[in-house]
Amino acid sequence: MVVELNRHHDFWRLSGGKRFVETVRAGSRERRSILIHEPFDPRPLAAAIGDLTRDQGLDGLCEIDGSQPSASLCHHLQSKFDPIASTIDGFAFGLNYAVILAWNVAATSVLLEELSSFARSCAVRGEMSAPVVIIVSRIPIDHCTQPVWEKLEARGILGPHDGVGFAAGAGRGIQTFEHRLKTSVAVEVGAWDLDIIERILSMSTHRATRPDAHLDAWSDPRADAWRDDRPSWTAGSLDEWGGEACVHPLYLAVNKPALLTKRVWRGQVAVLFPWLEEFRQTVIRTYRRQLRPDDLSYGGDVESLDWGPVCWQLGRAGVDRSALDAIHAGRKIRNDLAHGRPVDWSAVQSFEADINKVGLLR
Repeated sequence: MVVELNRHHDFWRLSGGKRFVETVRAGSRERRSILIHEPFDPRPLAAAIGDLTRDQGLDGLCEIDGSQPSASLCHHLQSKFDPIASTIDGFAFGLNYAVILAWNVAATSVLLEELSSFARSCAVRGEMSAPVVIIVSRIPIDHCTQPVWEKLEARGILGPHDGVGFAAGAGRGIQTFEHRLKTSVAVEVGAWDLDIIERILSMSTHRATRPDAHLDAWSDPRADAWRDDRPSWTAGSLDEWGGEACVHPLYLAVNKPALLTKRVWRGQVAVLFPWLEEFRQTVIRTYRRQLRPDDLSYGGDVESLDWGPVCWQLGRAGVDRSALDAIHAGRKIRNDLAHGRPVDWSAVQSFEADINKVGLLR
């Protein structure tokens, strides 16, 4: 199955996307032609490069969509700039401070041959005022080589901060513990795929906090296309995220579901562990007179007692059964998280409701 790869429409608007586009333009200002391998739809990236070029106002811009009816490079240049020449070399040596931005250029097309010839002539000219070519291609083009061309790959573009920023915008200012938990899980699971983050955030909290158990709510045809396949960047199932290689969650869902569950767990831990710690400290403050330091607890004082010793000591002290059951529920959540097991939202809700009911408010 062949799956069309498209990035989310906000991808190139986020900080990571903007930094990549700025890197491209910085390279072109050094008057090197640039070939960008972008396995997704090249049009949004080309549009972002074109917008920045116009905003900077440093170069004239000629945009060429290679999928449109064929026209010679000279025709495009004559239509965009003054007809100062009638040949590729004439424009290469006559134009000053111009960027020729092309996408959807076939690897065997006449247009690519003309763009390559133009770039070579610009390199021979060797002046900072010489034009440059920027090509955004879905496939690698082997014969565009140094020193005429600089090659870039559109990989490792976004990171965790981009995901959090995107999720914050999608939440439209929602400031609740529930939404923080959903966001943490969605960003950890979706990684660089903003569509997945958006889908998980749109789900009910019950599902969004355990997307590994509700694949049908956020999956798409990529899951079947990647089944029993090897993850790769060109297939869209592998990229760099947060400084390390990261496999797409749909690939994990159909090939290594246990690793997807671990990703859900990481998202939960970031929010639930601090939240649980506040309740643990509340329990210790409330029942301080019934508690004693435990030699097995880190720190050797009452404040460092973990949920297990707290439950055991309070049970022996005859604490009210409803309060003890609520505290045991906190111990269960903590133990699950401590051993790499994500918890269900119903367990979180039940624990908070019960512990508040017995008056153990943070």
